[in-house]
Parts: sequence; structure tokens; C-alpha cells
Amino acid sequence: MDIVVCTRFSYFGRSGWQSDFSQDKALLFAPERLTARLATFQSITLPSLVAQTRQAFHHFVLTSDALPDWAMERLQAALRGAYGDESRYTISAKPVAGAKKYLSEFLVRRFGTDIAAQVVLDDDDGLAAVFMEDLAPRLDAIAAAEAEGRLSLPYFVSYPYGYALDMRGDGTAELYRHSYDFINLGLTMVARPQDRNIFAVDHLSAPKRYGVELVERKQMFVRSMHGFNDSRVDVTHRWVREEDWHRQEDILSALPCLRPLAAVQG
Repeated sequence: MDIVVCTRFSYFGRSGWQSDFSQDKALLFAPERLTARLATFQSITLPSLVAQTRQAFHHFVLTSDALPDWAMERLQAALRGAYGDESRYTISAKPVAGAKKYLSEFLVRRFGTDIAAQVVLDDDDGLAAVFMEDLAPRLDAIAAAEAEGRLSLPYFVSYPYGYALDMRGDGTAELYRHSYDFINLGLTMVARPQDRNIFAVDHLSAPKRYGVELVERKQMFVRSMHGFNDSRVDVTHRWVREEDWHRQEDILSALPCLRPLAAVQG
């Protein structure tokens, strides 16, 4: 089954984001914010995808047609540098509308009526290196079950367990373990292009409504926390701090994108 990683990069339109940045073009495209978002995209998101042990996926990046030229050039260079082969990714720069509209158009154009898996990944988050390798056989099983009439599409795969990387401190970064069912990091939707897509559903309710496989006890993502988050997030009592995370080889092996940051921790 084909896999598409779906990322919104400073997209100005209806996409479910809750921050002030998403509602104000001046804030969204402020040079300081764009510089920071590009840096995180290049240091966490793209390295986490380049590190995948299974590279059979396409990266769809939705951005705004109003993105400043300098930022668009850097975004294009970042993707080109990460993948080399331009067939591995698509940059879609679109005017104000719903993100779901543009993802739907892309999926129909690329896959016609064929089933595909859509993996949502924001532009400041990362996936564990074995994510695609772990996901692939689950997709095969879903496809077989759908063909035999044992389940219907859309269908979801959710990886609830992962890390939060808090970079809002004085140059240090704290790492926390947490788990949330149906969290919008690596949430995967299996569907036909004509169905609703991952940008068109409420990620907390849709998996329960349509059907979902919850993958237990695998730390499969890292979400970043900084001054320019597009969704509201903060440390809670449910989170468990990882002491000396930058010296824990199991974490760094699972998430190689964290190695450069770990190297500069005290």
C-alpha cells in the first residue's frame, strides 16, 4: 500500500490549528517565526523521515501561496537536500481554503481510486526510525481485511506512545514520555482518495467512529514544544520526565534526529 506523509508548513487557511499564528497572516509569516519553523523542520521532521528504515513513502507538504519567497526557497532546498530525488516529495503552495480540499486533490490525482495510507506529521514533529517498517505490515493486514469484507474504510492506525521535547528553556531541552489515544502525531488513515482525508477529520473522534488499531507500548514519535507552536500544548502531571535523556542510547537510536541536540546538552 502506498504511504503519504502529510505535512502542513505555515499553511494559511482552515486546517484545525488553534494558535494565534494560524489566524493572522502577519504573525504566521513573520521572519522570526518562519526562521524558527524552518530550523525545526530541518532538524527534527526531515531527519526523522530520512532515518526511516523503510523508505517507501511520499512526502506531501502543503504550504501557502503567500509564503515569502525567501522562505519558499529555503523550504524547497530543505526538501531537495533531504530526499535528493524530487519524485519523493511534493510541495503544494495554495491560496486560502480548507487544507482538506488540497490534500483531496493531490490524492485523487496521484492514486485515482486506489487505497492509500495517509500519515499526518506536523512540520516540527518527528517519527521513530522504525515507524514505516512497523506500519507496513499493519497496512497489509488492513488491506486484506477490507478485501475480505471484515472491515470498512476509512480505517485508522494510532500510535499513542511517544515523547515531548520541551525546548522553551534557557538553551536546554527536556524530554518527557506521554501517551494519548489518537494523538495527531503519526496518526494513519487508510482510505480511498474519494473518502474523507486526514485533514478533514477530527483526530480524537474519527478513529473511534470508523475503526482503529491502537499500537501499544511503542514510543513512536517526538513532538516539539517551543515559542511558535501551532497547537496549544503544555507539560502536565501525566508526563514522565526522562532524566539525562541525551545519554540514553535507546532513545537516540529510536530517534536519531535527536542526536545533534543531545550532543549539546549539559
